[in-house]
Amino acid sequence: MKKILILIIIIIGTYLLLDIPKYIELNDLKIIDRITINCDNIILREIIPVKDDNSIEYKYKYYNKINNNFYYKKAKIINKCQKKKN
Repeated sequence: MKKILILIIIIIGTYLLLDIPKYIELNDLKIIDRITINCDNIILREIIPVKDDNSIEYKYKYYNKINNNFYYKKAKIINKCQKKKN
């Protein structure tokens, strides 16, 4: 009986210590394919696939604010900010 109680306490303790992220539906994620960094702001480009008769066309939407609903692990980063040389 003590072993089962200890096992339950360990399982509940590890569950409380783990940081479980909030659930997000895949349809709610915005897929970012390009991140452009200017000197004064960051521009994110969302790719939106639009199914046509026999092909897929892509439309783009731009964001200036970073949100939790973005998927950007495979995004291409473009740095347009140049440091001034003396």
